[in-house]
Amino acid sequence: GGIDGWPGDYTKEWVTTGGKVGSWLNMTFTSPVYVESISLFDRPNSEDQITSGNLELSDGSILDFGALNNNGSEFKINFADRMVTNIKLNITGVKSSTINIGLSEMQVWGRE
Repeated sequence: GGIDGWPGDYTKEWVTTGGKVGSWLNMTFTSPVYVESISLFDRPNSEDQITSGNLELSDGSILDFGALNNNGSEFKINFADRMVTNIKLNITGVKSSTINIGLSEMQVWGRE
């Protein structure tokens, strides 16, 4: 629907309750898809920020990334396209003021 989150529309985000390092999000597709980039949007508040993490793809790839933009704008991870059925986001670092880690949006881009 829309890219938003607390302090805007908290119903538009994925957020943990007290989650920090070790939190994760799993996305499973009903059939294999070709993926060539993933866009992550941090929660649009100054307290909660993902400072590092990785994406585990079902083909065995692990893509490490650094701090997401703390204003909720797009952080894009590009890579050679691959066919996957699952993507797991693992949070490995958070800003010290983080209370509830999460995302306002995760977009998966690829081809058919």
